[in-house]
Amino acid sequence: MLLLVCGWLFLSYRIVPVNRDAGYFVSVAREILGGLTPTAGVDTAYTPFVYYVYAVWMKVVPGTWENLVLLVYLVHVLNAVLVGLVCARMSVRKAACLIVSTAYFSSVIVCEGYGICLEPFQVTFALVALLALLVVRRSPAAYAFSGLALGVSIMFKQYSVFMLAGFAASLVAGFPGEARREMSLRARLGGIVVMIAASVVPFFAFVSLTEATCVDALVAFGFLGHRATGYALDTSFGLHQRLAYLYDNAT
Repeated sequence: MLLLVCGWLFLSYRIVPVNRDAGYFVSVAREILGGLTPTAGVDTAYTPFVYYVYAVWMKVVPGTWENLVLLVYLVHVLNAVLVGLVCARMSVRKAACLIVSTAYFSSVIVCEGYGICLEPFQVTFALVALLALLVVRRSPAAYAFSGLALGVSIMFKQYSVFMLAGFAASLVAGFPGEARREMSLRARLGGIVVMIAASVVPFFAFVSLTEATCVDALVAFGFLGHRATGYALDTSFGLHQRLAYLYDNAT
């Protein structure tokens, strides 16, 4: 039923392939197809996995930008399925799971989320990480797999480091609910260490398998240097604006 709803929504709305970042992603993907490496041969503002995905897709399905819109659309379908699976693992009724998944996908189409080029991939692996912890809670392998998935999410967009921090904080607090009863705080802290260690594997895999260097990649992705300072200032200023807005509306 979910796939039928997704198909109907896809056919019902006029897709306008306009996104200010689309040309940038496509151009970097073409540079990769030409043999260049992000951060080494071409400057990039984001972590690089999305460029490689687009490059592979453009190689397999050559053509216009609409083909990339189709790829993003399919990733949203996958995310809707993952949302339903997460709900199911949290003991939500099947009908409610279907409603939540359909609501997620409907909001994507109605709000023209299919034009977002980057975040859908980031969300996919964050959902996979969450699902891993919900399926297997007490196994170190679950924490390692979850950390690896979060590492891939970070390599799609570096802001997923905040998701990693959120996962760590939730584990300290004892999420999922059974974790507090089944695992000691020491065991949960050990799981967090495993998760963080696994999360850096995708980054070092990228550095070791390409011409990129560790320092240049960290600077390009905003983990070191002037971009890191800029991201920190932007985040602080944005938080200040939101708090000021909430204060003004509360008084």
